[in-house]
Amino acid sequence: MNELGLTKEGGFMLDLGCGKGHDSDYFKEHGFTVTSVDIASGYSGTIKSDIRNFKIEPGKYDVIICFNVLPFLEDKKVVEKIISDIIAGLTPTGCAFFSLFGPEDDWHDRSHMSFFSTSESLEILKRLDVVIVEKSSTQGYGTTIKGDTKFWDIQRYLVSKDEIWKR
Repeated sequence: MNELGLTKEGGFMLDLGCGKGHDSDYFKEHGFTVTSVDIASGYSGTIKSDIRNFKIEPGKYDVIICFNVLPFLEDKKVVEKIISDIIAGLTPTGCAFFSLFGPEDDWHDRSHMSFFSTSESLEILKRLDVVIVEKSSTQGYGTTIKGDTKFWDIQRYLVSKDEIWKR
């Protein structure tokens, strides 16, 4: 995000599903006021909340990160609502980074998770009238947080409401 000129020193950052707080720490070190949210994190200062229940203040955040969190919500409509709330929570020049799992992922048969094809993801973003600054996908074998090997199908999106990114 820095390399693209999307972030500045300071501002407000929201880390949804902060886990151990690595992203939160990075942004704090760069002068941001950080709100860290996680249902079970032991990270200091975390608001203990399920992201489905956390109210994102509209127009407040310069940066919102929700990495490898949304796939663990089973209802695709809920995921779409959270993405919509994330976009609404951005300042006019803010940016958001989030990830989704694709249908080829080894966990695709888990009923308590959601999986989106690239076309489904792009359709959501189109409806939200957001600018896709960067989009990437990864497919391949890798290690889980528990050390198991699995096939990953991950989509990553960096989006902004800023018209400067419209091409």
